[in-house]
Amino acid sequence: PTACIAKVGDVLFLARGQRLNATTVGPEIEGAIVSGYFFILRSNPGVADPGFLAWYINQSEFQGQLRTVAKGTDTPLVAKTDIQNLTVELPPMNTQALIALSLIHI
Repeated sequence: PTACIAKVGDVLFLARGQRLNATTVGPEIEGAIVSGYFFILRSNPGVADPGFLAWYINQSEFQGQLRTVAKGTDTPLVAKTDIQNLTVELPPMNTQALIALSLIHI
């Protein structure tokens, strides 16, 4: 039952629709129930910074990969297995943290 409850640091990925974006969960929405339109991505601490992961997913190159696996035309849908099979290139943690931190101040 707790799998659909948002936690600080989760990445919410919108898996249906024309905009397949991602965002991080902050304290203001912690505990919210996440609808079936989203996947909750939980990164391993020390491996992937959630802010970096959301940023990476939103980049045009990764969005192109998503478009190739999305099914449907009116309301494209990315299956859980499809996103699990995509590759995210992870720089060192300090670089990830700098990218994630820079997004907070935009």
